[in-house]
Amino acid sequence: MVGFLQQTLERDDRPVRKDTWRLQIGVVGPNARGETVQNNFHDLIGVAHANGWDNQLRDELAFDVTAERKWQVPLEDLGGGLAVDVVPYAAASLGTVHTYGAGGALLRLGCNLIVDFGPPRILPGAPGSVTTRRGASPA
Repeated sequence: MVGFLQQTLERDDRPVRKDTWRLQIGVVGPNARGETVQNNFHDLIGVAHANGWDNQLRDELAFDVTAERKWQVPLEDLGGGLAVDVVPYAAASLGTVHTYGAGGALLRLGCNLIVDFGPPRILPGAPGSVTTRRGASPA
């Protein structure tokens, strides 16, 4: 199960900050069905079943709480339809599966950039532009 909560702060009808909270709850151990999935895939590709599943963890609750904050630094028009912006972020996760801190920035350079928080990133990490602002238009 995954739950998201997102809030975007706007000033002068422009997004300036997005906070994202994510809660993931699941299970590790036999009821996660990893052995079944792996061995069915091995059957599909014609290789031997995996060994070691008798030594896996017992069924346990697994959870992660992740928080991320992104800032939208305003677009700069470079002329000729070209624009640049930067989206710095900070994130932290605490749980039984992941515990980490992260930070970085996305630098975008291009034509017709939309004022948003960038593309979605591969997890672990919270979504990027999966949610967009109504009426968002290119800079």
